[in-house]
Amino acid sequence: MAKDRLLRVVESLENRKSVAWKSSTRVFASISEDIPMRTIEQNITEGYKKIEIKFDETTFVSGLNELKKEIDKLHKVIGDFSKKVPARNILIQNLRNPSYILKQPLSVTLESEGTEISATCYDVNMYGCGDSEEEAIDDFCCVLVEYYESLREDREKLGAIPKKYWLFLSSIIEERK
Repeated sequence: MAKDRLLRVVESLENRKSVAWKSSTRVFASISEDIPMRTIEQNITEGYKKIEIKFDETTFVSGLNELKKEIDKLHKVIGDFSKKVPARNILIQNLRNPSYILKQPLSVTLESEGTEISATCYDVNMYGCGDSEEEAIDDFCCVLVEYYESLREDREKLGAIPKKYWLFLSSIIEERK
């Protein structure tokens, strides 16, 4: 089991420049740009006790610095993206569904949290979300149509708040014939 773990560690290492291994009586070393895994595996299988893997520190540190720069760029892009969509109200003119039309525009608030944008209608406490404004509005329209259909099916046994939402939605949504 220890051999398997050691093999996995060795296989996952990149940029290895030299490898040395030894048993209690012998020491073996191999120096090359690309060390064949079968040589390492063969010596592990034969029971050698210690494997040393040495890295080119300059390459490793350079790689880390490049990675840090990329992470910093991503943080900046994410920060810029979240600032691009301030909360604002819009009026939607249709539900983006061929079976339904809106008799009047519906007020929706667009907001962003991190990289996700939400489209919320506070008149019926419904929202949709997505990676862009369009996706959020599309999702909101789907959710609203599903909610409308659910209320329509159960309209005879609705409680006070769902009944209020049904009355509002049924006054602004019309089914196409």
